[in-house]
Amino acid sequence: MGEKAGEKERSLASPLKRAETQLTSLENRLSDAAYDYKFLLNRGYSRDLALQAVTSRYLLSEKERLLLYRCIHSDIEIETIKKKESQDYREILIDGFNLAISIISASLGEAYMCDDGYIRDLGMGRFKKEKEMIVASLKLINEICISMGKLCTFVLDAQISKSGDMAKTVKLFGGSTILSKTVDSFLINAESAVASNDFVILMKAKRIVNILQNRIKVNSPFFSC
Repeated sequence: MGEKAGEKERSLASPLKRAETQLTSLENRLSDAAYDYKFLLNRGYSRDLALQAVTSRYLLSEKERLLLYRCIHSDIEIETIKKKESQDYREILIDGFNLAISIISASLGEAYMCDDGYIRDLGMGRFKKEKEMIVASLKLINEICISMGKLCTFVLDAQISKSGDMAKTVKLFGGSTILSKTVDSFLINAESAVASNDFVILMKAKRIVNILQNRIKVNSPFFSC
């Protein structure tokens, strides 16, 4: 009886062990790919060439490619972003849709903490038309601003469907909004501190603030650099 029970336990443990081994292998492969990708970026390779090289070397899936592209940066890029982070501000301009979508993605386990300290998702804007979810996320951001003692203005893309309706709803819970047809340009040229996770905006804006860091739960990617 004891021998049969032991055999049954071993038979159950074997698939579990294989699954654990496969997961470890996945983590190691992505970690190695991220290390090589960052190395190439630091050596001056373009993102496209570096990503093409590691994709071919490690046979990355489309999601894995996107994860590295969105979450790994060169040391110089990270330093540039960190130097712009400011605490000397009273008003924050919020990149509304980008941050709201990342909060939605985080609630679904689809957002990641990237190596520059900013939270990003892999959905590429697929929740932009989810009015109720967007508004709920903007309300959460507004509460974060209030807890920080800062004035927040949400900058929303006027070309996105129902953005006008969303702006009206935001005003109901005390939030201020600006509708713009050129959100990226508006934020990049603003004198106020900007809260965004868009890499281009972070690199080009005059002052930035990371309001979501340590405030929402996200995945840690299968890599460390």
